[in-house]
Amino acid sequence: MAGRPFPYISNLSLSLIVRLHDPDSDQEAFARVKVPKEVLPRFVEIEKDTFIPLEDIIARHLDVLFPGMQIMSYDFFRVTRDADFEINDEADDLLQAVEDELRRRRFGEVVRLEVGARMDPALRTRLIEWLNVDRGPGLRRRRSARPRRPVADRVDQGASGHPAGRVGRPSPSRGWSPRRPTATPLPDMFAMMRASDVLVHYPYQSFMTSVERFVQQAVDDPNVLAIKMTVYRTSDDRRWCRP
Repeated sequence: MAGRPFPYISNLSLSLIVRLHDPDSDQEAFARVKVPKEVLPRFVEIEKDTFIPLEDIIARHLDVLFPGMQIMSYDFFRVTRDADFEINDEADDLLQAVEDELRRRRFGEVVRLEVGARMDPALRTRLIEWLNVDRGPGLRRRRSARPRRPVADRVDQGASGHPAGRVGRPSPSRGWSPRRPTATPLPDMFAMMRASDVLVHYPYQSFMTSVERFVQQAVDDPNVLAIKMTVYRTSDDRRWCRP
């Protein structure tokens, strides 16, 4: 990294920060290695029912990535970037305006930094400076509530259920079947709201039989002149959010 700008770190990508020593020049250097968990499985099965995290395999072979360099230390980190953006609904081309903002959103400021619990404090300080992270509540350090279970210190535990599913054990995350806000499968939302206020509590109640049903009725009603809504991070399986 000496003489070079700090590389761009994409949102929620898992990385290794590596401290190196060049024996020829007797100089210290730092490098960032991205864990390619988008194209490779996060947990690699090395033998039956035995899995190793991909980042640990990379860390074990850092000497292959940096031949001739001494590996002084390494640790893991992940950043969360600000994904908020605003769109002017009076834009000439609303679709183009949304696409432009989505591209700019990739470069939002870092609002959270997660680091390994055993990261050297001096290295952590450098990382905070390189990423220009506010030292307030956005700095998150993985700490284990139970020291006998080191997996609790692992950064980015979102894929932890993958090995359990591979060996036929139940995943730690259980499915949830939301309740319908009414007893009828396809309620008349307009009639319900005329009768009384309707309160729905997500995800415990069904989004499909409330919001989606309301939108569908509005589409079919000739008296509806316009439909405006704010959609916040809907999931990919929503029918009316698919391309």
